[in-house]
Amino acid sequence: MEPKTARNVLIWIFIIALITVGFVVVSDMLTGPSKVRMVSSIDHDCTMNGSGEGVCSFTNLGRFSGSVCGTITVESSLTGTKATSHVFCSGDVDRHSTKKVEFIVTEVSTICHDPLSKNLERISKGGQAVSWTDYCSFTFDEL
Repeated sequence: MEPKTARNVLIWIFIIALITVGFVVVSDMLTGPSKVRMVSSIDHDCTMNGSGEGVCSFTNLGRFSGSVCGTITVESSLTGTKATSHVFCSGDVDRHSTKKVEFIVTEVSTICHDPLSKNLERISKGGQAVSWTDYCSFTFDEL
């Protein structure tokens, strides 16, 4: 390749690079800077017993590690009374992995149970005892 031809190629590469950089700068000035978002996608699956003790499994389905925080809210369908756990977090969950976190909602035994006498009466008549989940439901509320 002749020196002039190699020099011309380098000049054209430099010009194309300048045009590209200029386009990006002008585009960012008009629309705001572009941002690459590193997003995790953390799914939760929580279970709880009638004493309010439970565990949430946090599974990261995303491409990047991340964490999530929230509370468990329990609500009585009979009275509308609500109880909430303390805030707890998953901790850093690597992509395609799962972490388990324990929690407790202390008021569950107070607001979610049929009085014992009614359960005993049902059992003595051949019926089934009522579970706390017949009176309450719970959700994980992400913060």
